[in-house]
Amino acid sequence: MFDEMSLQPELTYDKHVDGVFGFEDLGSNQRNFKLADHVLVFMVRGLGKKFKQPICYYYVQGTTKTFDLVQCIHQVVQSILTTGLNLVATLSDQGKTNVATINILKRETSISFLKQGLDNCIKGYIIDGHEVVHIYDPPHLLNNEDMGYRALPKLTEEHVVIEKLRKMKVSTSTQTLSHPPSNPDIGNNALGTAAFCLFMDQCFDSENAATRNAMDGKILRSAVTSSSSHITFWNTAIEVFKSMRFVHLNKQTNITKVSTPLCVKNWIVTLRGFKYVWPKL
Repeated sequence: MFDEMSLQPELTYDKHVDGVFGFEDLGSNQRNFKLADHVLVFMVRGLGKKFKQPICYYYVQGTTKTFDLVQCIHQVVQSILTTGLNLVATLSDQGKTNVATINILKRETSISFLKQGLDNCIKGYIIDGHEVVHIYDPPHLLNNEDMGYRALPKLTEEHVVIEKLRKMKVSTSTQTLSHPPSNPDIGNNALGTAAFCLFMDQCFDSENAATRNAMDGKILRSAVTSSSSHITFWNTAIEVFKSMRFVHLNKQTNITKVSTPLCVKNWIVTLRGFKYVWPKL
């Protein structure tokens, strides 16, 4: 998994190596004199065993450029494979740079298959002959749902008032769409909203379990097994997301625009990724 963190720009002199640190540094002698204000961190996390380990970081100014991120992922994947670890998937939020980078990696893979005269049947991308599936972090996908619900007594203004939303705090989105924060007497007009909240809660549960047994009586909040209902639910959920459309009315022009937001498209990518990875584990 990889993500960026903001930093306070600062230069530090290290007398032991006689060097100044704090400039942009992307490794492989790609160091320049731009002051770094972000750090791109890569971490390895186990699927079968509970462990996590940060393995490298890159100092950058602003968000990492798409071309640079492509090169970083190549370097990191190649390094991980030399250790003998079986890299199954990469994970990130759905920032524009991340989405563009993954699309480039997938396009590179498609071109490679085309040159060999083969059909591309994989869901991810290939680096050094090794297939990697990319998954977008479900909490951040929830954080992009542009919804607010005022009939939910456990929620506060921070959950529903746009001016008070904390964009980097994904827990407010998961709480808004989680069961049960709601009042059972919200009225028939809210049944559609209630169904949507339940659906999103089930999507999140199906990808966010920490134990084999169902937690809090929620059957999807458990590990995926050959007899669990996860695959059936994911198949249904993919079709639901494919049918979703967001309607925006421009009050000045009175023109209605219908679109499919990126978060909906990436929910489909993520659910397909989970389905694709599960039989390989």
